[in-house]
Order: sequence, then C-alpha cells, then structure tokens
Amino acid sequence: MDAFVLSRIQFGAMTYFHLLFPAVTMTLGWALLFFRLRAAVPGGGVWLHAYRFWLPVFAVTLALGFVSGAALLFQADLSFPRFAELAGPAFALAISLAGIGVCLQALGLGVAFLAPGRVSERIETAAVALAATGATLTALWPAVLAGWMRHPTAAGEFVLTPQAALLSLQLVLGSAVITGFLLAGLSAYRQLIGDPTRNAALTLRVGLDLSAGASMLALTYTVMRYGLPPLQTEAWLLQLGYSVLLVSTILLWHLARTGGLSPAALAGLVVSPLAGWTLLLAGWFVGGTVQSGWLITGVLRMDQALAVSAYRSAAATLPLYAATMVVLLVAYWGVLLLMARNTARQSRPNTMRAGGAVQLPSIRPHAAPVR
Repeated sequence: MDAFVLSRIQFGAMTYFHLLFPAVTMTLGWALLFFRLRAAVPGGGVWLHAYRFWLPVFAVTLALGFVSGAALLFQADLSFPRFAELAGPAFALAISLAGIGVCLQALGLGVAFLAPGRVSERIETAAVALAATGATLTALWPAVLAGWMRHPTAAGEFVLTPQAALLSLQLVLGSAVITGFLLAGLSAYRQLIGDPTRNAALTLRVGLDLSAGASMLALTYTVMRYGLPPLQTEAWLLQLGYSVLLVSTILLWHLARTGGLSPAALAGLVVSPLAGWTLLLAGWFVGGTVQSGWLITGVLRMDQALAVSAYRSAAATLPLYAATMVVLLVAYWGVLLLMARNTARQSRPNTMRAGGAVQLPSIRPHAAPVR
C-alpha cells in the first residue's frame, strides 16, 4: 500500500481513537452531577453509592482521553507542519477549549476525590459541575475544528460555521447514546456477576432511558437534515444506524420497565457500548474530512501538508500505533470490568474475612433480576 495512504489511515485512526473517550466524558460528567444531586436528597444513599462507583470510571476515561489527545496533537504537529499556520484562529480556539477543559476537569476531579469528610456537599457538587463543564469543552474542540476545516472562513478570522455547530450537535447526541449504553452495560455486568446492590439496577435504567432519548433525538435530527426517504447514500446509512439503535434501545428500556432483564438481555447490554461507539464513528466518518483529499477544504490538501518524514515512516509507525490503540482499549475495558467485579464482591452480604484474606462465595452464572 502507498505510504501516503498509510499516513492518512494513521491520522484518521488516531483521530477516531481519541474521539472515543471525550465522547464518554462529555455526558458521563453530567450523569455524575445528576447522581450527586440525587444523593443530597434525604434517602438518596443508593445514588451516593452510584456516584462513588462512576466517579473513578470518569477519571479513567478522562486519563485515556488526555493521553490520546496529546498524542494526536503531537502527531498532527509532526505530520502536518503547515496545518497550524494555515488554520490560524480556528486551531488556536480549539487548543484553548481543550486546555481550559482539561484544567477544569483536573480541578473538579481533584476536589471530588478529596471531598469525602473534607469539604461540604455543596462544594463537592460544584466541583463535579466544574468537571462536567470541562469535559464538554474538551469534547467539543474536535467538532469545532473539523467543522472549520470543511468550511473554512477567510484567513485571519474565525466564525463558528454551521458545519461546526452540526458536528457538535452530532457529537453531543452520540455521546449521550454511548454514555447511556456504558451505564447500562457495566450495570448489567454487575448484575450478571451477582451484585446485590440496588444502585446497579437504578443506573441500568438511567442508562437505558438516556440511550433511548438520545437515539430518538438523533433520529429526528437526521430525518430533518436529510429528509425522508433519504436520497443520498450517506444519509441512508445514518438513518439506518440511528433507526436500529432507536428500536433496540426502546426494547431494552421496555424490558427494564417491566421489572427485570433476562440473563441473555443483560449479556447483550454488556457489549452495547461497543455498538454505540461504532455508530458514533460511522456517523462522524460520513462526509468527514479524514476520508477526503483535503485537510482544509479548498485551502490545503493532505498530500501538500504531509511532512516527508511522516510520509516515509508510515509503514513502520502505523502497526505500532494500531497495536498501542488495541492494547489501550483492552486495558480500558479490563479496568472497568475489574472495578465492577470488586464492587460486586464488596457488596455481597455473605462475604467473610478470615486470617486477613477475603473468602468469597462462588459467583453464580446467572443472577436473578434486581427489581
């Protein structure tokens, strides 16, 4: 395969890999705020347990988003040295959004993790709101920059283009779908391995409701933008993907509302976040910049911007990038599942301690639905 094609694949893969994690934190931060507010109401102890479980999940996802974002910016600077110069104010605004967002998240998470027993509930809630705001700013910069790259304004000025606003809306809706499936998936896994706590059932239901609502909005947005029936292949793909997502989410939501889910349904929910990620990336790819020949439409082509060193080394670096991304994804899911297992073990009432070691009962293959 040509080295230039490999370079484009590498840049696109890094872009989409980074997008996975901000797409989760964008909505998960607000879900955490919702849990924290519900926990402050009398009798909200179950929501406090949910908040304590999902706060580390947010932190782990944020860490991977920060690492992948830094790697993406580093690669863009090395591979496309003329990009920052020509992008000008749009690139500066994107970097500013990312920097401010990271600072807000770091400050908010620092206070939230140190909060128990040290600060008041109001300060802790404000810290979570700060982290959620920072997550939104951090996640929106790819949409703002990509929208400008597709429809750039005159040199030396930057105006938020309609394309940037549409991409931001698409990212927000996709983030809500993914986060809903993540909430439902990890909660379903906790029920499968025998977690007796009520907060697992509550967060599963919250996740299904969030995915169903976001899917409905995404489908409405797609139909309003492209029309029905669709006349373009790209629009047809988007509508089909969101329609399938909407139907499946409504069915899962209905099962949850009837009082419980079967083990087969719970197992299906465990892998549902991967489906949400896939649909988000497919929607982002349709009509995107990465698969076209332009880096900045009408201004700079990729073959003109790509550095010679990056062009020549693509065959060697692409396998390394791909292997690293696979390892990080596997590690990410491994950490989340391990956190869920540890929480389930600690929550079992028949856990016994003997000789300083924790003696655990055997894990049932199928736990009864939590009602």
